[in-house]
Amino acid sequence: MAKDKAWTSADDGVQWFRRFFERVGTSDFLMGRTQREDRHAGWRCDIDFLLSPKGFRGVLEGKYNATQEGSA
Repeated sequence: MAKDKAWTSADDGVQWFRRFFERVGTSDFLMGRTQREDRHAGWRCDIDFLLSPKGFRGVLEGKYNATQEGSA
């Protein structure tokens, strides 16, 4: 998905990822600020998850936003 962004400079790419990680930082679920359900007990968000196809897509689609975190 990232390669489809067609950045015109390295700075464009850095800025895009800055916004990506700012979005991650606003997610209580991804940041571990919510009570974990049994199925998520002990789970922690890490860079491997965020850059995996599932995690990356989930962040971009808003799956981990506050209004939808209960279903994540």
